[in-house]
Amino acid sequence: MTAPRTLLQITDKGPGQGGIARVVAQHAALATAHGWTVRRLRLVSGAARPAPEHGDMLAPVELARHLPAASDLLQRLEAALAGVDVVHLHLGFDSLAPDVVRHAAARAPLIVHLHDTAPFKPPRPRTLREGLARRVLRPVRRAAWAAIRTEADCIVAPSRFLLDAAVEAGLPRPRTALVHHGIALPDTAPPPPSARPPVVLYAGLLSRAKGAPLLLDAFAKLDIPGARLRFLGDGPDTGAMRARAGAPDLAGRVQFLNRVAPSDVARHMSEAKVTAFPTLLDEGLGLSGLEALAQGCPVAGFARGGAAEWLIDGQTGLVAQAATPEALADAMTRLLSDGALADRLAATGRALVAREFSEARVIAALDGLFARLTKGEAA
Repeated sequence: MTAPRTLLQITDKGPGQGGIARVVAQHAALATAHGWTVRRLRLVSGAARPAPEHGDMLAPVELARHLPAASDLLQRLEAALAGVDVVHLHLGFDSLAPDVVRHAAARAPLIVHLHDTAPFKPPRPRTLREGLARRVLRPVRRAAWAAIRTEADCIVAPSRFLLDAAVEAGLPRPRTALVHHGIALPDTAPPPPSARPPVVLYAGLLSRAKGAPLLLDAFAKLDIPGARLRFLGDGPDTGAMRARAGAPDLAGRVQFLNRVAPSDVARHMSEAKVTAFPTLLDEGLGLSGLEALAQGCPVAGFARGGAAEWLIDGQTGLVAQAATPEALADAMTRLLSDGALADRLAATGRALVAREFSEARVIAALDGLFARLTKGEAA
């Protein structure tokens, strides 16, 4: 009989907090199904102390290059580490106390999962206040990244782009691994795009960096009878976008549905003719676009960062070659007006997800990695 194995996940994302939270929850479910006992330690800010959900243990975020042994964070971390076989740290934030990395690595094999470039290349601050805060925390962020480079047994990334960027930032390539995010296909194939109404869907953060306001300007240029644009999510630019949607060239053509449950996101994707992916960031992977492909919905957008590994022009969607409303509008117009093209791209996209991004491939890769590390083998 195989001895019980315990996995500790460390994350700062709770339920409803975007794609990283969904990946963490998926990994927990898959590991549990394969015989692992999973614990989760969630780091929360002092201003927001939610009640534990799903048995999560909570610890306060403490950002400093060195934490005293009596710190609340380290004491809760030590309690969570008791009897753990593997630690899986999900980096969804750009600052982390380096002592968290060191303490975890001293107790069990440590896997660090990258989701974007923020740990070594934080995004441009949106406000002066945010810029000042990042400047103050810059030494902590650098120390945390140095600790990851030296202490982690393996660093995992969901795309070749992100893996290569992390190696350029100092990670030793022999201790890295590529593990895609797992995307669930629906039990029954959704209707082809040609049989769907002319709806363009966007799912994600409503922010300039993600290209959501640019999408509004692009949609205003469409001349497709009955076309509608539907936003799922919220974000810092929601107010300005709602005001823009009330202008004469968009009035009555745009819906804002705010945040919806993951199952409802999948349903909306299965009903839309096109999913827009207008991000202006170098994405770690681009989870929402892959989820759209799983639902048989071709994607129109910008193939930046890891998104270029699944958004393939003329195969899984149409890539707007310039980051402009005009180029994006042209890509959306072609998919909305050419049903045969949309159907072909949708079929190719679903096949790519089934082949490269299945949940079975993810758990096989992670389970094998966990097993090797518990035996003291190199990643």
